[in-house]
Amino acid sequence: MRDSRFVYLCVDYPEQSLGMLDLFLKTEKQSTPLHLHASAKLGEARWTIGGWTDLSWWNERGWSTQVNGFDQLADGKVTFHRNPEREFQFSLARFGEGKWQLLAEILNDRTGSVAMRFPQTGDKNELRTYFTFQVGKEETR
Repeated sequence: MRDSRFVYLCVDYPEQSLGMLDLFLKTEKQSTPLHLHASAKLGEARWTIGGWTDLSWWNERGWSTQVNGFDQLADGKVTFHRNPEREFQFSLARFGEGKWQLLAEILNDRTGSVAMRFPQTGDKNELRTYFTFQVGKEETR
């Protein structure tokens, strides 16, 4: 979904997930793919010739999503609030219209390993394996 300024994306989580998500995104307006991380904090990395840069925290320029909040601290352990989905908002000023390529990895609760990937056979290091779609002009009514 989109409006005149933003593209909106919602990801539903499997029941076992805390809602940690790595979203890999390339648009026509972006010179390189981005790695957008969302969990209890938000971060962004870029693809370079040497691979992915380290995540830079709290620099989500032109995109936003909710963070995972803490529910409680019991016996020295943090419990996170489980969100059934994560909603993203992407600024068209930064990401633009046209061809978008996306890969999403939902991470397991404790291990951080990939619980679910879309597309299933996608590889974050292989742009040709990303899901491709078009963000067109906003419809006028």
